[in-house]
Amino acid sequence: MFEKITIIFITLLAMSTLGQALSVSVEDYNPKPGETGDYLDIWLKIENPALEAAEGEFYIEIFPRDGLELSNGEDAKKRIGLMPPLATHTIEYRLLVKKDAVQGPNLIDVKLTNENAVIEKTISVTVEDDDELEVNFQIGDLESDPDRIKPDDENVELRVTLLNLGDANAKGTKTVLKDVPVGFSFTKSYSDEYLVGNVDSDSSAVAKFHIDVNKNVSPGDYSAILELSYKYEPDEDEDDYLFETIDLPLEISVRSVPIYEITNVSVEPLTAGEEDVKVQITIQNLGEEEGESVRIKAFAKTEQPFSFDDSSDFVAPILRPGEYGQGTIQFDVDKDANLQKYLIDLEIKSIVNDDVITSRHTVPVEVMFERSTNPWRFALIGIILLAAYFGYRYFFKKK
Repeated sequence: MFEKITIIFITLLAMSTLGQALSVSVEDYNPKPGETGDYLDIWLKIENPALEAAEGEFYIEIFPRDGLELSNGEDAKKRIGLMPPLATHTIEYRLLVKKDAVQGPNLIDVKLTNENAVIEKTISVTVEDDDELEVNFQIGDLESDPDRIKPDDENVELRVTLLNLGDANAKGTKTVLKDVPVGFSFTKSYSDEYLVGNVDSDSSAVAKFHIDVNKNVSPGDYSAILELSYKYEPDEDEDDYLFETIDLPLEISVRSVPIYEITNVSVEPLTAGEEDVKVQITIQNLGEEEGESVRIKAFAKTEQPFSFDDSSDFVAPILRPGEYGQGTIQFDVDKDANLQKYLIDLEIKSIVNDDVITSRHTVPVEVMFERSTNPWRFALIGIILLAAYFGYRYFFKKK
């Protein structure tokens, strides 16, 4: 029993020693020196100089101090992974240098951990205060309407929130969305431009653009460039403006969603005045994502001669990529309907990851025949004519 305990103790001691052999240092940071009120990207290097692997998976966690803080959305704790002999890993963080950060070294506490070891170290970055006022634009958020951009979407509105983190006010700010990927186009002329106007220090503004997405665009993240042009005063005491143009990277995400296509419409030619017309519609999911609770719904138009008894139908509980489903809509045709083709508006709705996804389509139908005339009308006319004929003969025969 004593021997087993001794072996376990020695093993834990060896693992802890190997963990303590790891080192962490600042590989680089940008800008150098850091500037107050601006973001700072820092790269930390983790090394295992030993000829043996450090046991287990390692994690790094940082705790910025002084005038530094983590950028919005940046995780303090990140996974390093395994550390084999002589291994080196680089971990990147984005920090925000506060406007009131002191000039000189600003400290960051670093902790390396695994299940057997904890290594703590303090590192620093140098910060300087720039006396000249500057504009510092950053992209705060990107929203879209619809929320999930998908292939074959048209007139998608992109709303880009711009943050001015600098200490100067931007005047007459104009934005241009450029270098959009293949498969993306602008909905209208000048849909790629938006005049934001003035954006004061520590404030925000929203730029809006409208794009179309080709149906052949695959789901994924796509890069574009947002160009900003503006003027500002670097010195409040002097009425002297500088003009500046900068480019900011913008990432547009196209989500994987069901893409529905109507593959068949089964209906006989319609007759004016016909009732209980049933149109069977077959759809196929051509997308890369399955849809749940798939339904179809027809929309009546005042200018069309149709009265819907049942304008919606359930297609399938789940429609997986490549699968087909069928639904039926039912309506009456007005008796005075014109003989022509009509396009009925149809909506296909499904649920994907708790989001409601809709797409609009059209279903062609044709009214080809007039309403049949009542046969009793002809019979009545015939009786009247016969009565007149025999009455005429009887009258002249008596004469």
